[in-house]
Amino acid sequence: MKNHRPKLFFSLLLTVFFFSLNAQVKNRTWSIANADDLKKDNITFYKKTPKYSTFINIDVNQLNQQLANVPQRHLSGKHQGVVLQFPNQLGKPESYLVQEASLMEPELQEQFPEIRSFVGKGIDNPTAIIRFSISPQKGFSGMVLSDGKTVFIEPYTADLKTYISFINSNEDGPRQEFICETEYQPSSYDLTDEEYTAQRNANDGVLRTYRLALACTVEYAQFHGGTVGSVLAAMNTTMNRVNGVFERDLGLTMVIVANNQNVIFLGPDVNSDPYTNGSGIAMLGQNQDTLDAVNGLGDPVYIGSENYDIGHVFSTGGGGIASLNSPCVPGSKARGVTGQFSPVGDTFDIDYVAHEMGHQYGGNHTQNNNCQRSGVSVEPGSASTIMGYAGICNPNVQNNSDDYFHGESIREMWANISSGNSSVCFVGSPTNNVAPVANAGANYTIPVSTAFVLRGSATDADTASGLTYCWEQTDTTPATMPPQSTNNNGPLFRSLDPSISPDRYMPPLGTVLSGSLATTWEVIPSVGRTMNFSLTVRDNEVGGAATGSDDMVVNVQTFSTPFTVNTPISWPANSSQQVSWAVGQTDSSPINCQTVNILFTTNGGLTFTTLASGVPNTGTATITVPNIANTSNAIILVEAADNIFYAVSDTFAITDALSVEEYDIDNLSIYPNPNKGSFNIGFNPRSGESIRIQVYDIRGRIIYTKAFATVSRFDEVVTLSNAQSGVYLLNVFDGSQKVTKKIIVD
Repeated sequence: MKNHRPKLFFSLLLTVFFFSLNAQVKNRTWSIANADDLKKDNITFYKKTPKYSTFINIDVNQLNQQLANVPQRHLSGKHQGVVLQFPNQLGKPESYLVQEASLMEPELQEQFPEIRSFVGKGIDNPTAIIRFSISPQKGFSGMVLSDGKTVFIEPYTADLKTYISFINSNEDGPRQEFICETEYQPSSYDLTDEEYTAQRNANDGVLRTYRLALACTVEYAQFHGGTVGSVLAAMNTTMNRVNGVFERDLGLTMVIVANNQNVIFLGPDVNSDPYTNGSGIAMLGQNQDTLDAVNGLGDPVYIGSENYDIGHVFSTGGGGIASLNSPCVPGSKARGVTGQFSPVGDTFDIDYVAHEMGHQYGGNHTQNNNCQRSGVSVEPGSASTIMGYAGICNPNVQNNSDDYFHGESIREMWANISSGNSSVCFVGSPTNNVAPVANAGANYTIPVSTAFVLRGSATDADTASGLTYCWEQTDTTPATMPPQSTNNNGPLFRSLDPSISPDRYMPPLGTVLSGSLATTWEVIPSVGRTMNFSLTVRDNEVGGAATGSDDMVVNVQTFSTPFTVNTPISWPANSSQQVSWAVGQTDSSPINCQTVNILFTTNGGLTFTTLASGVPNTGTATITVPNIANTSNAIILVEAADNIFYAVSDTFAITDALSVEEYDIDNLSIYPNPNKGSFNIGFNPRSGESIRIQVYDIRGRIIYTKAFATVSRFDEVVTLSNAQSGVYLLNVFDGSQKVTKKIIVD
């Protein structure tokens, strides 16, 4: 627990066309709002306005009309639905194919038809999934999961007319304190060690549905309006978001049980419920007793053990605590608590509730710091994924959890729900969704203090357009945090949001191009060690997504020197130049890099030009400089063609091309040429002005310059001090007249 925190295409085409009329009017439901027009006493948003946000007005009544005939997803194909648009954090509309996804058992939904939940698949962005809820009591709340940062849409004003669309960032400030504990519940697996290790992905094409008994204290009920409808609407909002994450990462969903109103304690007397609101440990047992209670006839008083699969209680205090591997287990399956002073919004829903329920389904803490109490401490510092302690235990990676589970958390929970304690009580629904197949590539050995890039791939029998990739380190040993380059164990690299790119630069390419091999939470090792990595691929399907994963190992050679690239001072455009790099031990075993590629950029790595490919890894190669305009931002990148490491030069200048031009200078002679660094120049001057001699090396640097008075016959010996063998350019000026010749020093 944590501190609260062609046929198919035609069918789809018809669907989009059929609902095009709806698409014509969809923007009537929302518009951009002016923050200056909002009255402060009407603002109820629960935290400081996020840096990346937009205010919007939503006409909930109009939206309800558009949603009136949306098909239920369990009765519809995944290509059926209504096309609607919703704004992102910049206020830009994005389109989704929307279906209703009720979070309640049918009997409860019939009692509260106005409290509704929906899911939509991104049309503009196939990786996007929108989850939103709507009710008279709580208005509209939404969440968009995608290949970028999650977008949240929350009520901003008490009249439920103005909303805020935002993403979280570290500039938004820290979150409230929260304490999380876990209670160990052994899980029995009828598996060999190899089979257990293989149980790591939601890949069997089944959507698992668990019945959730969700209780609350009086304090929670009063916070949310003190009526069954208002409390249930708040619970619906939270669980819609929680389900969004569990469905995408684990193919798991939850529905609130039919008689759930029996455990919504309204008060107003805070002593009228069976819970100790401020004590998570006390509520852990109290919730189990309450949900399982029977009368003298053996009938359920509130819920009944046979009527739910997982239980949880919401409160306004006591932090979080949960029993590991407990769903489906009699006497333990209700042992889950989430309490926070302000039990509302994205932090409560994702950082705290999803975290605690993650424990119940078998996920341990992932942080690797002083708060680490787990054997899967695979994330540096406080961690940043759901099962970490983001923002509540120093050193903090960031203030809020990112709304996805680490690949190791998925492995733990999947083992439990597919083969362990929690594999015996769910209702399974075939999704016909084939899981993606991930390929993390081969294992490699690299030199110390050298950047590298992890390159993966994946295939999907259904579609590959919506795949996202997430590379994560999986080393668990406790280590100094923030990570140091000298750490010979533990994690060095944080987890980053799933991306449409199958590659990850370690550290970010921009960091390396700026001259560094580390950020605070992504550090290249300067010592020999082994690093284990896993690639998790998500297909981001609605109604039961699937994942695939694969592992690889990067060994850092103990007795090695860094692979580096030498930096030119400047190069003339369109000239022939020599690139040089320090090979070190990279051309021998165990690294065995025999060839390299040479790339060039002038825009900070946005684009690269290949100057040479597959050249021998000997430390030098001759290339032709691109014929470009003057720049001081040129960078050379040399990468292993048969490995994963690379290095870059510092920035340097590209100057105008040096040309060899013939002018009419009488009787010009230059001899000997080639020479040993000393040669004669003779000609008959005509300008009557001074004479200048200049010599440039091939990089464009002046290595000799001298002025002479005018004479009738010019004869001088030029000696180049310490000149290396190579090609040089000689400029002879007779006043404003110039001739350029090549000089070869051998």
